[in-house]
Amino acid sequence: MLRQRRKAAKQKAKEKEHLPVGDASAKSETVKKQISDKDSKVIFSKFDFAESNANKKRKRVDIPTGRNYKVLLKQAKKKKEKLSEAEILNNDQAQEMTKKEIWKSAMLKAKGVKVKDNPELLKKAVKRREQKKRSSKRKWEERTKMLAKQMKDRQDKRSRNIARKKEGRAKKKIQKAKKHGRVVVNS
Repeated sequence: MLRQRRKAAKQKAKEKEHLPVGDASAKSETVKKQISDKDSKVIFSKFDFAESNANKKRKRVDIPTGRNYKVLLKQAKKKKEKLSEAEILNNDQAQEMTKKEIWKSAMLKAKGVKVKDNPELLKKAVKRREQKKRSSKRKWEERTKMLAKQMKDRQDKRSRNIARKKEGRAKKKIQKAKKHGRVVVNS
C-alpha cells in the first residue's frame, strides 16, 4: 500500500518536471481558492494562509538601528566615505545624497524609529560597552579569586579542626591510661 503511494508520488513529480510552461494543470495549483460562499459571506474555515505569505516580498531595509554598535559604526563610516568621494567627483550629487539621508532619517524619526547614524555617538557607545565588558570581566575574576580563597580557608579550618579533635582524642586516651595506671609518667 505504502509502496503504491510512493510510486504514485514519484510519477506525479516526474509529470510536473516534463510539463510545458503554459500547461493548464501547472496553473491550476496557483489559482486562488474561494474564501467566500454564494452569498458573498466570508467562510472562516476556508482561509488559505500559504498563498497570502507567498505574495509578500521581503524588503531589505538598511535602517541603522539595533545594538551592534561596531557594525553600525562601520556602516556610518562607509556612508561618510561615499559622501566624501561624491563631493570630490560631483558636488551636486553629494548635496543630493545628504539631502536624501537627512529626509530619510527625519521620516524614520517621525515614525518613532531610533536612528543610530552618528559616528561620534557610536564611537562613544562602543567605548562604553568595551569599558563595561572590561569592568565586568575584572569583577568576575575578583569574585572567582575570592571564592577560591574562601574555599581554601574553609578546607584549612576543617583540616585544623580534624587534627585538633584527633589530638584531643589521643590526649584523652593517655589521660585515661594514666588514671588506670597503664602508662608510666616520667615527670
